[in-house]
Amino acid sequence: FHPRRIRWSVPGDLTDFSGTGSGTADLEGSGVVTDARTVNNRIVTFETNCIGALIPRGYTDDPWEYEVIAEGTRNLSNPEVVGDWCFFVGQDGLLWQANGVVCQEAGSSFDLTKYDDFDEDKPVWLSYSSKANSLYVYRLGSSPYDVYVVNLNDGTVASFELPTVTSADLVPQSLVSIIGSNSD
Repeated sequence: FHPRRIRWSVPGDLTDFSGTGSGTADLEGSGVVTDARTVNNRIVTFETNCIGALIPRGYTDDPWEYEVIAEGTRNLSNPEVVGDWCFFVGQDGLLWQANGVVCQEAGSSFDLTKYDDFDEDKPVWLSYSSKANSLYVYRLGSSPYDVYVVNLNDGTVASFELPTVTSADLVPQSLVSIIGSNSD
């Protein structure tokens, strides 16, 4: 178990992890890497105690530079890439954005602590609708099943309730926006 290990494939072949140019490395620091997204030719890493960035150097022997871009911050939601930013709900209940250089509050009026009995350990699902240019935020297992809509044009927040499901076995687990659908 290597909680800070990253792997990369041979240049030009995403399936070859053993040929010349592939490799592994353990990132500096502490904590566990939980997720990562590519933004602006950098890889934003989501870790249990910070948000970091991997910057490609172009060298075969030592291809990455690593730096922490937000200390003491962790994601409560899945990361969602929109254009040049990667959005996520932080453990403080606010909407954050990272671009591989900086990590900052997104500047919206979204604050999960205002809407629910906030639990910083309860996961949140984030989805993007290109048609509405909005992020949809759903707190897993919430009741009623409220979805918050964060408009990326002006940062305003609206909400709606998902239809009530009468069977306890049919609790919504996530929201997904399907590109090209009527709901996108």
